[in-house]
Amino acid sequence: SQFSEELYLLEQRPRGNWSDAPQFGNSSKIIGYSDLLEILRTKKHHFIDQEWVCKSRMFDLLIHDWDRHDDQWRWARFEESEDKTIYRPIPRDRDQAFYKFRGVIPTLIASSAQRKFKTMRHQFRDVKYLSFNARWFDRYFMNELEWNEWEEIISELQKNITDEVIHNAFTYLPDEVQQYDSAELIEMLKSRRDSLMRAGRQLYRFLSKEVDISGTDNKDIFNIAVNPDGSILVKWFVVRQKKGNLLKYERTFYPKETREVRLYGLRGKDQFIIEGTGRSPIRLRIIGGEDEDYLENNTKQKIYAYDDSKGMEDNGVRVKTAYNERLNNNEYIRNEFRYNTTQTMPVFGYSVDDGIWIGASSRIVNHGWRKKPFKGQNRLYLSFAPGSRNAFQVRYNGHYTDVIGNLNIKNIVDIQYPNYENYFGLGNESYNPLREREFHWVRKRSIYLSPLINFSSINNQLHLDLGPVFESVGIQEQPGRITTDPESGFDVKDFERKNFVGAKINHSAVFVDRLSKPTNGIQFKVEGAYFSQLNSINDFWTFSTNLSSYLMVIANPEIVLANNIGFHKVYGTPQFYQMPNLGNNNYLRGFRNNRFRGDKSFYENFDVRLKLLEWDNTILPFDFGVLGGMDIGRVWLENEESSKWHHSFTFGVWFDLLNIAVVHPYFSWTEEESLFSLRMGFNF
Repeated sequence: SQFSEELYLLEQRPRGNWSDAPQFGNSSKIIGYSDLLEILRTKKHHFIDQEWVCKSRMFDLLIHDWDRHDDQWRWARFEESEDKTIYRPIPRDRDQAFYKFRGVIPTLIASSAQRKFKTMRHQFRDVKYLSFNARWFDRYFMNELEWNEWEEIISELQKNITDEVIHNAFTYLPDEVQQYDSAELIEMLKSRRDSLMRAGRQLYRFLSKEVDISGTDNKDIFNIAVNPDGSILVKWFVVRQKKGNLLKYERTFYPKETREVRLYGLRGKDQFIIEGTGRSPIRLRIIGGEDEDYLENNTKQKIYAYDDSKGMEDNGVRVKTAYNERLNNNEYIRNEFRYNTTQTMPVFGYSVDDGIWIGASSRIVNHGWRKKPFKGQNRLYLSFAPGSRNAFQVRYNGHYTDVIGNLNIKNIVDIQYPNYENYFGLGNESYNPLREREFHWVRKRSIYLSPLINFSSINNQLHLDLGPVFESVGIQEQPGRITTDPESGFDVKDFERKNFVGAKINHSAVFVDRLSKPTNGIQFKVEGAYFSQLNSINDFWTFSTNLSSYLMVIANPEIVLANNIGFHKVYGTPQFYQMPNLGNNNYLRGFRNNRFRGDKSFYENFDVRLKLLEWDNTILPFDFGVLGGMDIGRVWLENEESSKWHHSFTFGVWFDLLNIAVVHPYFSWTEEESLFSLRMGFNF
């Protein structure tokens, strides 16, 4: 009765001596993957049967089993000869085969956030993401096979898995189960078997783009031949004093398939010998590892070599030897590979000033060897507010690491064509007559550009940015709006497009556990900028600083205290839209956007965030909670006498979807009015 009405997976988990089990090859020694990794690194005559690994992985593709990470395997040992011990994989945990993930929301998730969650179909789709959980497994245990070997293995599988074999396999299911999906699965397996060669080719080409070859902790010799056709032959031998060197690895790499090959010596006094008459577009990296190594390049091929300052001797011919502690580029990291990703998600919101706005946010990330946290990141944000505002915004942020030495490059582009900004006049006690919301709208077309040089710390938590800025802004005179009100102070020159050039510098420190929903840590930013208006004597300086802190005071239920404090000051002759302002969109919830403007502002925000529900499901995991908050702030304006501080109180709920995006509706009360807002992400 303890196990009734439940679904269980029963399987054998072999370990140790299974010499009486033919299904596991009668192996006298079966081990786990962590023990295997240690053996391969320290022992000289132990090998992986990579053909057997490839056969197993092709079967994974056939049955659409996407969850094949390192610990989903046992390894059977066989003594082929006195000089060769091989290991063959035994798959386990087949709980994700024949996977179904159907529906509108699952389809959206599988197309962007979690691309490995694809429903099994008659034809293969997105093979590289079907292999996502095996990304480090495949690159380590199948790095020697060339395509002709893959082709033979797949052909053998297709030949042996006949229609009869597939039909017979399903007869082992209980009669009660066969009536449901057997017929459909049988037809799917037949179709997938017939197209397995194409799927295998896709996975092979994906794995072959960048190949890591790691030696042992013993003395290794890597012989590299650069051929006239641009191909590169790599042979790796482990040195044995009495029996002669033992060939451990041999593969030819072709430029049409491979962009980069990396050889890791690990420990031991290793040798890397490059010979040949050709030159190849394949980038060859040599990472010496510990102990003293020797590198000899007798070709015209450029070699990228990495070791500590005294760790590698070379013959000085076309060798770039470098060591960078920040990047750990003398270390072998087996689980270093990361997928290039493209994530696109809808964005939306509502406020009394913006109305309903919709859009999309796309993040494209490319990775490279020892590029942390990425080689390049491009973010594109598009939003549109229909209706009376008819506003449109495009924002782009680019970030490229180690472009010049350790220097990074950032690009910021912000285009609002058009957009609206509220203007209630200047001062801490500017008047809000609570008339139609459109009266205070100022129609604005603006372009902002800023290419920056970025310096980052080892852990990517400290940043320093500096570079030029350009801003072009034009505001439009509109009948019935504040821009045509005689008391507003606007004149005809205010409606001429104005261009500004300048420079800015900012420093930020980010020490939080999560960026989208921090629960512990602090974030700090300080920025200074100078702007000069072209064809004018007007110029101004700005200075701003902001500190956010987060503290989880109770873990269950999760209660987080969040505090945010900031200051902004401008010196000189800025335009009104360049002055510090506070409002619902700038740290003073419950007031209209840009409600108060001056030459100086101060604000503080405080939230209590309580998580009420954590739903960990396979379709759309999310957290749900509530928050209560209070804001206080004011602006100062030269020659204005005001001692007033503005307050607001906020209550809202939040949804943390997939640990990626926070949806946050809230309601705020102020002395002037009460406002409802909906936004993506917390206010701070």
